[in-house]
Amino acid sequence: MNRKERRTLEREGQPIQEVKPEEIVKHKRNFKKPITVIFIVLLLFGSVYYFYSEGKEPGAYDSFVTCLSEKNVKFYGSFQCPHCQNQKKMFEKSAKLLDSTGVYIECGPLGQFNTQCTSLGVTSVPLWKIGNESLSGLQQLTVLAEKSQCPLSHETIS
Repeated sequence: MNRKERRTLEREGQPIQEVKPEEIVKHKRNFKKPITVIFIVLLLFGSVYYFYSEGKEPGAYDSFVTCLSEKNVKFYGSFQCPHCQNQKKMFEKSAKLLDSTGVYIECGPLGQFNTQCTSLGVTSVPLWKIGNESLSGLQQLTVLAEKSQCPLSHETIS
C-alpha cells in the first residue's frame, strides 16, 4: 500500500491493514526450465536429422563398388585384420556397399578362417580375387580399377 492510499484510508477513518514483508510474494518467472526443454528438443531433432541424412548421401565410390560387384570381384578379409580395415576405409562412405553387394567376404578370426574361405584356398587376408588373378595385401584403388577394368572417376582418386 502506498502513502496516498494510506492517507485516504486515514481520512475516511477506515482501519489500515499493514502487510508484512513476508506476505508480499513477487512472482518471478523462472525461464530456466522452458529454455532447457526447448534446447533438449532442438538437440533431439538435430541429431535425428543428422543421422538420417548421413546414411542417405551416396559415397564417392558407389559406382566403382557396383562395377566390382558386377565383375564378380571378391575381397576376402577378417574383422581382426588391421590391413583389411584400412582397405575398407579407403572406400570411405562406399565401404558399406562392399558388404551389401557381396564384394567383401568375411573369413572370420585370423588363423581360424571359415569353410567358405578355406575351401577357396584363402590362407591370408586381405586378398582380392579379380578373374583368375589374386592380389594379396592392401591394394590402392587405382590398382583395383586397372585390374578390374572398372572406372574410377578422376575426382575420387585418393
